[in-house]
Amino acid sequence: MAVPPVSRSPVGNSRHGVAHPARGPGAPVAPGEPSVRVALSPEATRLRAHGALVLAALYTNEDAFDRVVRARFDEAGRSEYLASIAQPGDISPEATAERILGGITGYIYGAFRLSRDELGSEDLAEFERGVRKGFERGMREARAILEGLRALDPELARGIDRTESLVREGLDGFFRSEREALAARAPAAGAPRRS
Repeated sequence: MAVPPVSRSPVGNSRHGVAHPARGPGAPVAPGEPSVRVALSPEATRLRAHGALVLAALYTNEDAFDRVVRARFDEAGRSEYLASIAQPGDISPEATAERILGGITGYIYGAFRLSRDELGSEDLAEFERGVRKGFERGMREARAILEGLRALDPELARGIDRTESLVREGLDGFFRSEREALAARAPAAGAPRRS
């Protein structure tokens, strides 16, 4: 028995979430034949947007560092962290910002620290530059993805803006705290060093 041809059109067929209205789910759509797009619910759209935002922010931050740092991600807990955020219950801007910050200040910073013998102020400044650059790139990429999916409505755009602001505030606090901790560990100027 010959299998009928399957449409390769941009609209697709039932295997890609589109069913032919007269034939029902699973029936192939012949080339040139009209088909029906399945619309995502607002909740599914928000979940998709949340995933795009978090992953774009984390992956572009990962890419901001050299292969020595990237090689330490799993040792620093990357797989466990990504698994822990895979099914979010709360996708508010606050919760999304917490997940992004958790990845940056958790496994990404952990890998960076593992790649250094001793972390100094220059190292922290390098990490901060990489994180901020990666985060900005990730936000641009996430917006482009959502625009491409035609999912970036005004409400979602406001949520992304709020998430972005919260992540920036969180990064400011994190780096301020890390600089203070480094300064507290540094020997006082002119004080004799213990051997």
